[in-house]
Amino acid sequence: MPKIKSNAAFIEELLNQTGNSWLSEDYLHQVAKKLKGDASLSFLNSDIKSGNIVARKVDGKVYITLPPYASAEANIALNILRVMDAPHRVYPDKLLDEKINEVEKIKGLKLHIGQRDAVKAACNNLFLILTGGPGTGKTCVLNVINDVLLMLGDKNILYCAPTGKAARRISESTGFDAKTAHRLLEINPDKMEPKPFDKSIDTTICDEVSMLDDFLAEAFLKAVQTGQRVVWVGDTDQLPSVGSGAVLRDIISSKVVPVARLTKTFRQKGESDLADNIQLIKNGDWHLHAGKDFHLSKPVEGCSAMDQILHFYKQEIEKYGVQNVMVLTPYRQHGDTCSIEVNKRIQQIVNPHPRAQIKVGREFYRTGDMVMFLQNDDDASNGDIGVIKDVVDNMFVSIKVNGKEVMFDKFELTGRITLAYAMSIHKSQGSEAKSVITLMLNEHETMLQRNLLYTAVTRAKKECFLICEPEAVKKAIETEASCLRTTMLSEYLKMYAEKKHIKEVA
Repeated sequence: MPKIKSNAAFIEELLNQTGNSWLSEDYLHQVAKKLKGDASLSFLNSDIKSGNIVARKVDGKVYITLPPYASAEANIALNILRVMDAPHRVYPDKLLDEKINEVEKIKGLKLHIGQRDAVKAACNNLFLILTGGPGTGKTCVLNVINDVLLMLGDKNILYCAPTGKAARRISESTGFDAKTAHRLLEINPDKMEPKPFDKSIDTTICDEVSMLDDFLAEAFLKAVQTGQRVVWVGDTDQLPSVGSGAVLRDIISSKVVPVARLTKTFRQKGESDLADNIQLIKNGDWHLHAGKDFHLSKPVEGCSAMDQILHFYKQEIEKYGVQNVMVLTPYRQHGDTCSIEVNKRIQQIVNPHPRAQIKVGREFYRTGDMVMFLQNDDDASNGDIGVIKDVVDNMFVSIKVNGKEVMFDKFELTGRITLAYAMSIHKSQGSEAKSVITLMLNEHETMLQRNLLYTAVTRAKKECFLICEPEAVKKAIETEASCLRTTMLSEYLKMYAEKKHIKEVA
């Protein structure tokens, strides 16, 4: 064990690297053997006794974590049960059917039975998970839930999402004003204690919940006042959160919380090759096929993956415009086709003769460039896309973001923005584009996972180009990374729900 690092710091580093909220004894044995030459975990004993490290035995196996991680999952579970079990009105089916019929008539739509049941579940529960893949009508259901709740007496319904892009997408697709979770909760990485929701709030709906890590989910649920309704919306097949935990997966798997699953896809088989391939990926079938809106391309000698990216990009921006085409890569800063390298090449294509340019950190930014913000602050949220409008005195940069122009000192922007023609697949969560160009190659070995490919492909609204090697696609689709995270939230939910049940029986 390295002497310069405390055991707690060592455990935290492993948690951050893996996305786990707990580390199994087997995993720690492997790491200890690699670092120390033996598999003994005795070096942790004193920290476990003092409470600096938490150990828990489940089904005969020992798991290790740090107190904040254990506390976060326990608090999530307790707060879900607090919210869910508060006294509330349960509406009869007849009344809900009448309200849904009324909304259908006003909006000129007809819900499928599964969608109808989801609306009823949202109205009759104070905590609900609404889940489903692309094409299952989640946005349509949210619109109906909103209108029916207003008819039933809710006056204040809030919408939010983990990132600025995801929040903006809710606003664009539903017309409802949406905030980032950080802005709604008034938290930041240095202050995670949330401001409680105002008592006037009746319902809070959060989209893209697969992106919530343990600490953001904990803060969200702490803010909910008893008696307020919460609807969490997400797709478990997408990438798990960047931070620790698998919140959406664990809540659903616990079977403690009401879940409304939208399973019917409102696209006919063969109507869209893109939609058909999304279903194949979701089902673990790697036999993807090319078609009118899904294009497969293999790098060949004399035409590299980068060459193909740039070829397709030029073609697609002619069709849809720069704002409507995304290049998504597995890596941000590793390899020849990482998003940083792709951005440099695309910048030369779409913005070769700028009015002005400025160096910020290691990158050059030009007037007219699309940029993405990487942090949350008062002016922009993590993931927001802006356009550089002006460079003043080689010191100040004017960026139009969220409908307003904001002037930044170039030193403020170091590490805070990046070019946004291409981005990592992780960063694309919550976004959509008419055309998506992505890649899955053997050189991406450590990133070849089903939910990575699924997330990339499901960002496309009209067309998707997959530059790939067949072996890489096969490996990615056969690797379910979301199942690999070691967490305890599901166990906490079951344990606390069982204790409540025993207490009520007694």
